[in-house]
Amino acid sequence: MLFISTNVSSQSSVTKVIYPDALGENDRRQRYFIDLLNLALEHSKKEYGPYKLIISDTPLPSVRVPQMILTTELISVMSSPETDTLNNKLLKVPIPLLMGVQGLRLSLIHEDNKNLFKNTNELASLEPLIFGQGIGWVDTKILVDNGLKVQTAAIYDSLFGMVSQKRVHAFPRGLNEIYQELEAWGEQYPNLYVDPHIALYYPLPVNFYVNPADPALKDRLVLGLNNAKDSGDFDQLFNQHFADILEKANIEKRRIFILKNQYNPSQFAPQFRRHLLPALQNVLGDAN
Repeated sequence: MLFISTNVSSQSSVTKVIYPDALGENDRRQRYFIDLLNLALEHSKKEYGPYKLIISDTPLPSVRVPQMILTTELISVMSSPETDTLNNKLLKVPIPLLMGVQGLRLSLIHEDNKNLFKNTNELASLEPLIFGQGIGWVDTKILVDNGLKVQTAAIYDSLFGMVSQKRVHAFPRGLNEIYQELEAWGEQYPNLYVDPHIALYYPLPVNFYVNPADPALKDRLVLGLNNAKDSGDFDQLFNQHFADILEKANIEKRRIFILKNQYNPSQFAPQFRRHLLPALQNVLGDAN
């Protein structure tokens, strides 16, 4: 296990927080969330005391993590796109973590298909194509609900091979994920390519979730995230991870197709809008 902790006094009560590990060495999606979780704990240390952040050494598929939080002490917090199911099962920390960028989906495609979406001007043009997604992902349900064909895989890693082998036409990924994944998997699959022409968008706020039996942890994370936001450290961390990616994605020159997301109850709530990047606020306005 990886430990990240503050100076711990033997007289103080230490908040122990356990976060799930990545799904293998090429899975870099958790780095930002771990840094942000550490930031929130640090920014609430004055009010709540010292902490020990532990990164579990047991990789778990995302569909298993909520039950682990509920029934074991092996995981105490997770990050996930918001759904009614999670809101009913776990305690949500109601501050979006990614400013809306995970809902902006760019597509990994095969380099032979660089012009696959060049002349795509309406969502209906995507209906004959097959998109890769993971089993149990809310994204899978959203794509199907919007009339798109999806080929699922049980193992995250295998989806990159499916694109490389042309078993699917495209693998839509969050703007916060796709370039990290291209770097991680590009050597193994050198024919992977990020489509430059279109993006899908559906409101997909990502939150931390904790066990309902631990409201103190939820309150600590709310305070810490708000304090980090007020100090500017939240935005600074976001920019450290994603500023270059936002520039590379060239959002302004893409055709953006709005998809409905019936699984997210707060997608148009004021608190969600306030945490969106300015470039996405106009896109969300079009989704009403």
